[in-house]
Amino acid sequence: MPTPPLSDELAREALEALETHQHKVKDAAAFLELSYTTFQHRINVAKSRGLHFSPGAQNVVRRAGLSGSEAKGGWIHDYDEEGKKVGTTRWSAPADEVTEESLARMRDAFEGLLEMPPVDTPSDVAADLCNVIPLFDVHWGMAAWGEETGDVDYNIELARDDMMRGLGRVLSVAPAAQRAVLILGGDLTHADDNNAQTPKSKHPLDVAARMHRVTDSAIEIIKFAVQRVLEKNLEVVIRVLRGNHDPNSHRAIAFALREWTRSQPRVTVDMDPREMFMMQWGRTAVFAQHGDRMKAVDLSLKLADVCSFWSECPHRYAYTGHLHRMSAERIGGLNWERLEPFAPSDDYGATWVNRRAMKIDTYHNQRGRILTAIDPLER
Repeated sequence: MPTPPLSDELAREALEALETHQHKVKDAAAFLELSYTTFQHRINVAKSRGLHFSPGAQNVVRRAGLSGSEAKGGWIHDYDEEGKKVGTTRWSAPADEVTEESLARMRDAFEGLLEMPPVDTPSDVAADLCNVIPLFDVHWGMAAWGEETGDVDYNIELARDDMMRGLGRVLSVAPAAQRAVLILGGDLTHADDNNAQTPKSKHPLDVAARMHRVTDSAIEIIKFAVQRVLEKNLEVVIRVLRGNHDPNSHRAIAFALREWTRSQPRVTVDMDPREMFMMQWGRTAVFAQHGDRMKAVDLSLKLADVCSFWSECPHRYAYTGHLHRMSAERIGGLNWERLEPFAPSDDYGATWVNRRAMKIDTYHNQRGRILTAIDPLER
């Protein structure tokens, strides 16, 4: 027999338990003698029905025919007995806090985390060079079936092989440099939690594994990449940017990498909370942003306004991703490039042309970009 739908009474009971236990999901679930999964399901159902709203807001949402996930706020008009409006109240849906699942995933990222082992210092590095590895739209944990997408298969194991092979190829071409920058430019993980949806639009995602395994394996492959890059460059800077697929997961990975490299003086994890990466290398400036919240021209204008070293650097370069198709343009004083993704097409993206690539750009501290090495990630 099919499982009967959850009653509003049980859904409200879960909300009340969550409030009583200060939004600690595990404690609230234990109080009701429910499993974590069952309790979280009841909370999700309660919010989808708008039961977390006040009685007044619930009434407005019902009259408008909206669900709890659609209603974000509005106005409640008050009328007297004669139908004359006597007041208006503005209401907003409760803001989603960082979930217990997200916090647990961050805690799990540190369990058993050993310090980074020492890596031999390379010799004969070029003190005026900086290698930049912009790694965008990896979508680690995505599942893709090549016969359906017209592209290649993709899962955690195949992504790991692609990363190791592609990184080895581009590193073999790049010169040994004073500095290397590894930019993880957003959407490193395909999903942000076990709901297998994009966090904002709730678009369904094809995933290859549960989030615990995805986060753990993503950290491991980035650790491998950092060690390989450090073998050829004197110092390494790591920056993990937010993407629209991983607005919380990227933090877990960034903090885990910081703890892993804490005793390694040659590695720095840039923990700047802003969504834009900015770096000065002599007379060269390098920028990065995921690309989902502003157009290229707006990014150029924003950088010119907020970057303290903009006028000192006649050579300016910016990377974005997000749309999974290559484009480049000179916008005022900025060389902007939207990169090809690391990940192949999934079912959603199979309707447009998607080529993959992994690259290293080498920058001179006086002359700007002088070399590019690209691997098309072909199997």
